[in-house]
Amino acid sequence: MKSTTITRITTGTLTVLLTGAIGYGVHASNQAEAAAEQADAWRSEAVGWQSLAREAAQRNAALGDQNRAVVREYNALADQVGEQRAAAAEAATVIVPDAPAIEVQPVPAQPPQSQAS
Repeated sequence: MKSTTITRITTGTLTVLLTGAIGYGVHASNQAEAAAEQADAWRSEAVGWQSLAREAAQRNAALGDQNRAVVREYNALADQVGEQRAAAAEAATVIVPDAPAIEVQPVPAQPPQSQAS
């Protein structure tokens, strides 16, 4: 009887240990699977943010090129306006050599008139 009792106890103990080990293995596997799924979710979110960052960088580069083109055009127009103003100022200061001299005649002084009552 002792032999059967020892066998039953041993079998029961091994069954409990084996069940616990299998349960722990399943639990660890589930945790690893959940961590892998979470890592995949983070990875896909990171890929989305990276694509947004790439698109924003491309838009910024295109806008930078457009801004540089506008600045070059503005500078060219400013140079043209400056040249036109300089030419206009130069044309306004040209003295015509055949123009007659203008003389200003002083007005004779007049005695003040008073109104006495």
